[in-house]
Amino acid sequence: MRISLLCLFALLSIPSLPAQENATAMRIELMELRGVLDALRAENDRLKEENQNLKLQLQEQQRQAAAREQMRPRPTPVPQVQAQMTGPGHQVKYVNAQHHYLIIDGGSERGLEVGEEGRILRQGEQIGKVTVSDVKKAQAVVDLDLNSLKRPGLYPKSGDRVLFP
Repeated sequence: MRISLLCLFALLSIPSLPAQENATAMRIELMELRGVLDALRAENDRLKEENQNLKLQLQEQQRQAAAREQMRPRPTPVPQVQAQMTGPGHQVKYVNAQHHYLIIDGGSERGLEVGEEGRILRQGEQIGKVTVSDVKKAQAVVDLDLNSLKRPGLYPKSGDRVLFP
């Protein structure tokens, strides 16, 4: 109760402006507030326009990205055909590019053992290295060492040869 009486006393002790001056001050303040409101409306309109421009730019960039994606060359699947090639070593019969392994002719009957390391040759040039991971009587599975490939885009294919020391 004491606080409210003190507040009332403080309010009563503030000198009040005559009614005419008070009305003029309120008109001035109203004009200032209208100016602020107009400025805020103008800023809002500008931001809406900027937002619309940004949406259009984003749509254009998405369209361009989709066009670039369609034009991007797709990796050519490694042919899975048997090639008739003779020479030293073992012929690559099958290539699994997704899991990076090869199936070669010759297995335990030709002395291959799990863990042996070999070289992949194409036209006499070494293109990579492999390690035997599974051996059957007449064929073997070898895992490709991706770090051993001689250059980007060069990947083993059917008909390549695998030599073991």
